[in-house]
Amino acid sequence: MSEGEQGVITHVVRIVGAAICFLAVACATPGADRHGRDFIATGNRIVAALESKRSVAGVYPASLAELPNAFDLGNPGTDHDFLYKPTADGFQLILNYTPSWPNMGRVSCGFESNSKQWKCGGYL
Repeated sequence: MSEGEQGVITHVVRIVGAAICFLAVACATPGADRHGRDFIATGNRIVAALESKRSVAGVYPASLAELPNAFDLGNPGTDHDFLYKPTADGFQLILNYTPSWPNMGRVSCGFESNSKQWKCGGYL
């Protein structure tokens, strides 16, 4: 192999290696990017308002519109949206959002009132 061919191969290997490193950094844990942290913080305020409403009324509200505070709930098809689902013994709060650069795809996070924790997963 000539010296020129070795140089080309070395250059290609470096480019591929850099691309792999970039993609590894871009694949942050779903929910842990800047947007995820901000939206989950909003979700935690919504959860606190739901729990407060339950402590006063004895039941969770039928919709988020019954909460005394206004929250940025977003809309489906935008950068984020929250979906509230009352259940027989609690509720689910679902957050869908577009993560911050350089993360790709969409993230869906769910909060179950019974488990008291967020669980997130990413998808393209």
